Amino acid sequence: MYFKFITLLALALLTGCTTIPYEKPQDRLNIQKDLSLKPEEIVTMTQVNWCAYAYGEVTPCHPQEALGVQTRTKLILASYDKPHYKTMVEVQASDVVCAHLQTPVDTAPNLFLFAQNYAVQIWPVEPNFKPPEFNT
Repeated sequence: MYFKFITLLALALLTGCTTIPYEKPQDRLNIQKDLSLKPEEIVTMTQVNWCAYAYGEVTPCHPQEALGVQTRTKLILASYDKPHYKTMVEVQASDVVCAHLQTPVDTAPNLFLFAQNYAVQIWPVEPNFKPPEFNT
C-alpha cells in the first residue's frame, strides 16, 4: 500500500516550474528550515496545484498553488510567501486508503489521494498548464 502511494506520488511530482523557488541549494535549505525537515527526509518536490474535498461537501474546486514536498511518510503542500514556506496541508501516507493517477490525453496527469474523511487532488505544474475549475 505505501509503495503504491510513494510510486504514484513520485510520478505526479516529477515535473516542475519555477514560480515557487525550490531547485537551488539555498531554496532547499530554506524549505528544510521552514518545514522542519532534514535533507534525507525529502524524496522529491515540485510546484503543484491542488484542491481538497471533504466528503459530502459540494464546494467547487478552486485550485491553489503550492510546493509539493514528498517525504518517505507524508506529502506536504506548502505555500510560499517570500521568503518563507508554510505548511498548508499534510497528508500522512498512513492516512491514504486509496490513490488514483488519472492521465488524460490532453492535459497533465493528476493524482487523487483518498483518506478516511477527505480527498486531495493534485496537478503537477507544467508550462502553460492551468487546471480546470471543477464543480463537484
